[in-house]
Amino acid sequence: IILKQTKKSKNHNNFTQIIKQSLKFKKFEFPVPFKYSIQEHQIIYQGSLKDILARLLSVKPYQIQIEGDNMTYWEIIFDIKFLNNQEKIAYSFLETTGHSWKKLEREKEVYELKERKTSSWLNGKLYQYAESPDQTLSIMDDYFLTVDNASPSQLAQIISKKTPWLFTYNGNNNQIYDWNIRIDSLDNLLKNLIEDLDFTIKKKTENFTVYVIRKIRNK
Repeated sequence: IILKQTKKSKNHNNFTQIIKQSLKFKKFEFPVPFKYSIQEHQIIYQGSLKDILARLLSVKPYQIQIEGDNMTYWEIIFDIKFLNNQEKIAYSFLETTGHSWKKLEREKEVYELKERKTSSWLNGKLYQYAESPDQTLSIMDDYFLTVDNASPSQLAQIISKKTPWLFTYNGNNNQIYDWNIRIDSLDNLLKNLIEDLDFTIKKKTENFTVYVIRKIRNK
């Protein structure tokens, strides 16, 4: 039996090939910070594979689960005319570089922060690392996460990105502060947030779509 390819599938395959042909990328052998820019009608993403895929797929970094080599860093360049096709860019990149992917629905615990009082947040160290209040920086070791110039909402996002645990913020405080958070264990993190920073924490369970990425061949 010979199955005739439909016009729609031909068009789809042709479009996918056009994307693959225009896609440029390179892998770094060292960590590079996340960067997004537009230059000469091209869109450039640079940074960890997790951060780049999160932007291309319009999801949060914790919705990207990379099995095996999780800390790879890339530069991806594509034509600005594909700006509305970034999901296809992501899939074309993964296929070309020898990755498989699948979408799963998973439950995960989320910790919702809300402040009781904010007097302990005013530690007089604003802009200690950043050059301006518009710049947010974070530094992490095995025990502490130090965040310079971040609102409570930004702090929750950074904790979720830098640690295995998910946090959200339920409040209206948009001012920026400096933070020094214990992150060596979940118990110490929660204790620090509650006892030292006067947050209340509500734990709940939410469903998330997770993209599971796996390296299947060398490219």
